Amino acid sequence: MIDIFKYKILTIILVICMLFMAAGCQEEPDEENAYNIETDEEFHQAVEHIMDRFLREDDQEAIYNELFEEFGDRYTEDEIRVHVRALLEEQEDQLSAELEIVQGKIEEAEEKIAELDEVLEDKADGDAIQELEEELAPLKEWIEKLDLKIEETEDFYRKMELYEEKENTLLMTAEIMENKIETVEKSEDEEQQGAGAFFNYHHNIEELKEKDQEIQEAYESVTGDNFISEQVLHDELQKNIIPDSEDLLDELEDVELDTDEIRDVHQTFKEARSTLLQAYSLWVEAIQEEEQDMVDEAIQLAEEGETLRETFYKELEQLLQRYTN
Repeated sequence: MIDIFKYKILTIILVICMLFMAAGCQEEPDEENAYNIETDEEFHQAVEHIMDRFLREDDQEAIYNELFEEFGDRYTEDEIRVHVRALLEEQEDQLSAELEIVQGKIEEAEEKIAELDEVLEDKADGDAIQELEEELAPLKEWIEKLDLKIEETEDFYRKMELYEEKENTLLMTAEIMENKIETVEKSEDEEQQGAGAFFNYHHNIEELKEKDQEIQEAYESVTGDNFISEQVLHDELQKNIIPDSEDLLDELEDVELDTDEIRDVHQTFKEARSTLLQAYSLWVEAIQEEEQDMVDEAIQLAEEGETLRETFYKELEQLLQRYTN
């Protein structure tokens, strides 16, 4: 009986010893080693979430305090600062590289605009340049405002947005200048084509101008101070002036006309000769019918025709001066 009691006592003592030993093997958790800042996903997510705030806000200390408050039980302030500053440097280096790329594009756009300026100065006249300056004025003003905003901002992301806006505005400026140059060059081509067409026309009508002068001289030889008699006027009109005028009008219809301005000038020539032909024909009829009213009408038509004729030669001379100067 005593042996059984001793056995139970020993067993109890052994169990108690084992419990103490087990309890002794369990160490208190080491708070400093419980988390690894390099692999702590929760901490990394929090830092990533507030990284933009570091780059956009001036009060970085307040952001650090938020991290200290949330993760101060895991890491010291120095550990958090060192880790965040390393990430910030990486982010800032990346953003700086992106800014340099945009700045490079801006420099390229500015160089292109300078080259376009030289082309315009060489090709465009004063009116075209003045028109372009008025069109570009709002863009230049906006670029100046963007430069001021870029200088004032410390926000990396905002600075990037402003640089990109400046690049786009410069590209828009260059596009407008290119369009103006294209318009000027097109105008130059049209001017050259117009000059070629005019000189071709001027050459083709030399003979017709001579015939026109001959008809005019024949008419003046029997009218005005050179008037001899109605019969002499009648015969000259009937036999020479009217037939020659009809032939001249037929030849004027066959002249090649390549531009609108040449068509306009030539139309004046045809209207002049047509009106004069009407006057000549009416004058013959008036002499035959001995109608003074018809004579007066013929004289008035002749004056209108001569005015148109003078207009034609004036317009022709203006085109000649334009394309030879």
